[in-house]
Amino acid sequence: MKRHIFICLFLIPLGLFAQNEPPYSGLRIGDRVPDVELSKIINSSAQSARISDYRGKVLIIDFWATSCLSCLNFLPHTVSLNKDLKDIAAIIPVTTQSEDVIKNFLNKNLYLRPYNITTVVGDVELTKLFPHYFMPYDVWIGPDGKVDAITLAEDVTPENIMAVSKGIRIPNYASAFISKFPNDKPLFFPGTLKNTNGSDILAGTIISGNLLEYDMGQFIKTDSARHSKRITYVNNPYWLLFLRQFKDPALGWMPSRQIIADSLKEIVNRKFSFEVIAPDNVSENDVVNDVRRQIDQQLNISGKRVFVLQDCWVLTKIKEIKFPTVKRMHMYNPDDKPLSMLNCSTEILAEKLNNQKGNLPVMDETGSKAVFVLNMKKWPSDINEWNNELYKFGFKFIKDRRNLEMYVLERNNSLSTPLN
Repeated sequence: MKRHIFICLFLIPLGLFAQNEPPYSGLRIGDRVPDVELSKIINSSAQSARISDYRGKVLIIDFWATSCLSCLNFLPHTVSLNKDLKDIAAIIPVTTQSEDVIKNFLNKNLYLRPYNITTVVGDVELTKLFPHYFMPYDVWIGPDGKVDAITLAEDVTPENIMAVSKGIRIPNYASAFISKFPNDKPLFFPGTLKNTNGSDILAGTIISGNLLEYDMGQFIKTDSARHSKRITYVNNPYWLLFLRQFKDPALGWMPSRQIIADSLKEIVNRKFSFEVIAPDNVSENDVVNDVRRQIDQQLNISGKRVFVLQDCWVLTKIKEIKFPTVKRMHMYNPDDKPLSMLNCSTEILAEKLNNQKGNLPVMDETGSKAVFVLNMKKWPSDINEWNNELYKFGFKFIKDRRNLEMYVLERNNSLSTPLN
């Protein structure tokens, strides 16, 4: 059979509106929230709680999922906000995913593991009260127990929390028209593709920008009769597309492993939507990488993984010290503020430093599995200050150079298309 190729490229936002969305049946602004039980809480001293336990405080329910990139980026901020504003507010992440799935995910995720995220798992009741079609989705319950606002995660700031605690109403940015894209419908291509001569079109690509009406999503639908598949990505950030090409993308999320030109930093979080019709023997990764290369060409950029001889901090062991056995690791104050780590390890410390912007890459070459208590009133600003704290545990940072895997985003001067 002769295959006809149809390729179409758009890099402009398209206006799409959800149709036939089920009517909203949850609680609204001003409604009193029933005293439901939060029955499964992990990484918390309390394994359950009730809504009434937070009466008198601003309670923010942060709905999230492991597939939501924006959710994952926000989770560490819930830790710092809960510590800084504990007298007036509580921010509780909530997911419908099971306890086993979440524990396994948090344990393996190098970005989130140091924060010991407290979250409700296996939720049913809160999702019934506040049905939603996108995430992160943040429900604000005022000190009086009534729904005060429904916003995006970016609106959960100390300033807004202080305002709600004083009875000041904040804007509700979580508009009702934003919805989850219906994965049983085409995004751009019609259901059946035909050439002008009536033959089937078996391959095609349409790329767009951010579709404001929809949350992020990824869908694949196979057409067995035509031996083809429809791959749809909705509002996926560029960096996620870039990292899909690597076997171990976790390093790419670490700011210390990123080399990004200042003029291109906005590109990292720019969102793209695309739909591809491809033969069923073509892999999803091949499709995503081909789309990313087309985006690179249009934006005149080059994203790649390279090995670079790079300055770095190397954590080494200088003496053997026996530590008492500690079963649980916990970490407080994830931001660059006074640090208090309880039951820390060299692995956790290295991950923490690698996830902070502005740091050199950190390599843990101690080979140590020891767990120690680290408690500091001031966040160390250089190697000497770190070494003053770590020496008593038998560890030391040295500045050295290593051939490291780095993730580079730069302007591609060989292309003539200007950067949008």
